[in-house]
Amino acid sequence: MRFFLFLLFILYPLNSFANQIETLIWVDTIKSHMISAITPSTKRIEITSNGGDMITAIEVAIMVYQNDIEVVAKDHCSSACSIIWMASKNRKITKNGYILFHSTKFGNHDNEEEILYSKTINRAMEGYWRLFGLPESIIINMTHNPQIDMIVQSWQLQTAGISAEIIP
Repeated sequence: MRFFLFLLFILYPLNSFANQIETLIWVDTIKSHMISAITPSTKRIEITSNGGDMITAIEVAIMVYQNDIEVVAKDHCSSACSIIWMASKNRKITKNGYILFHSTKFGNHDNEEEILYSKTINRAMEGYWRLFGLPESIIINMTHNPQIDMIVQSWQLQTAGISAEIIP
């Protein structure tokens, strides 16, 4: 019995501390399990990612936007990651970091269905990009040149019209 009480005493503070996470650190592909990691006490997400699941990225981005979560791009933030980063009203990026934007492409565009699906998703994404403050010139470039990746280095953000704090 004393051993059980000892375990309860030791584990309870650890468990309650786990529920008070303020900073999440993600170095991974964007996956659905990340949605449940965000709690009401999450204030900051540090992320390095090559991208991942776009639907998950949109869900996380909406949570970031609605809850004023700070997002720090450490090193690189590509593809789906850029959606999450842009959603933050308090964006930060490391001085050697970069953001990679591109349009959404499904399949190899070998048939009309894949092309139509890609165009439909990109139209929907335009609304999110505008909401999150991506400059119109980048949105137009992505929708008119869907095969092109746009890499924006930290030092180029201001020139590109994207507000973010550059940190060491």
